[in-house]
Amino acid sequence: MAKGKRESNRNGTWKKVTLADGSIRWEVRVLVDGARRKKRVKSKAEGKKWIRELLDKSDIGQLERPNEITLGAYVSHWQDHMKDQVKPSTLKDYMAIVNTHLLPAFKTRKLKNITEIDLNTFFDRTLTDKGLAPNTKRNIRRVFSQIMEMARKEKIVGFNPVTDIPPIKGANTNSRKALTIEQAQDLLRGAKAYYEKKKDYKSTNVSIYPFLLLCLHTGARLGELLALEWNDIDREHNTIAINKTYTKNNTVQPPKTINSNRKVSVPKEVVNMCLTLNDGVSPYVFHTKSGTHITQHNMERSLKAVIAFAHLPFTVLFHELRHTFATIAVSKGEPITNVSSILGHSKTSTTLDFYAHSTQDGMKETSDTVAKELGFIE
Repeated sequence: MAKGKRESNRNGTWKKVTLADGSIRWEVRVLVDGARRKKRVKSKAEGKKWIRELLDKSDIGQLERPNEITLGAYVSHWQDHMKDQVKPSTLKDYMAIVNTHLLPAFKTRKLKNITEIDLNTFFDRTLTDKGLAPNTKRNIRRVFSQIMEMARKEKIVGFNPVTDIPPIKGANTNSRKALTIEQAQDLLRGAKAYYEKKKDYKSTNVSIYPFLLLCLHTGARLGELLALEWNDIDREHNTIAINKTYTKNNTVQPPKTINSNRKVSVPKEVVNMCLTLNDGVSPYVFHTKSGTHITQHNMERSLKAVIAFAHLPFTVLFHELRHTFATIAVSKGEPITNVSSILGHSKTSTTLDFYAHSTQDGMKETSDTVAKELGFIE
């Protein structure tokens, strides 16, 4: 006769059972969708797997009953779908919005019952009371709309109510800070002086001058440049291949979008400056003394050190250097298709939205134009 002692935890109720032949089993009971389920298993690992499967089936079952599904249940399904659609860091940001703003307000609400009135109240009152900036509200609206649009396509709701709420007014999301040409030149002069001081010490900070040259002459993203390897540089044609990114979490990932995979022309003088960093100890262009990647955090610290060293009367972020490149190129009449290709935008309309105020040869002309404006080549 089986006998044993029962124990409970948040993963169900467990009872250790000794069978007549002396073998041990676990009897696990769990409540799913209001019904008690029971199974006898050989190990706790097997029991936990069974519970997970029950809960997964519960979610699927709820998805099969579109009139009953809540936002809280559907978000897990949406999250699984988005894993293959966006970068892990992007999905992490999306889920922060979901967990911080959407679930507290709508977790138990059925999707079919979320109306424009609910959304207007949410955006006009709830989020305003939290003191959120307009851009933050727009990000929340964008994520909410993505969730509801997927539910519409899966015929769980008849329409996406987010699309009918008024646009959120306030600060322009497309406004981009950029340095003036004079400020960019001052930054490069300060970085060069800093480089001359540090180069004999073999400091990691010595990378900042070549790094800033690439930022301002290619418009590449911080992570894209940190991921550069020596075999990404074509010394014969003076190009760099951008095909990966080094993230804040210190991992190498594919670039932001398919169009972010690109080859960019770089002035020969900038390539030569980068080659001064090739000490033979690392496959990475921008590396530490031990040959590992320089982190985003440490490169940002080096930028701040340059600004302080040169006593510059302004501050700047790396992404603003990307905007500086684009602004100079567009303001000097470079074809928007060339600028868009260099930046890795998927659509020229994106570039126009940001900087309204190809061929490889055309891209080279664009790169050289910016270089001349910055005074680095004649």
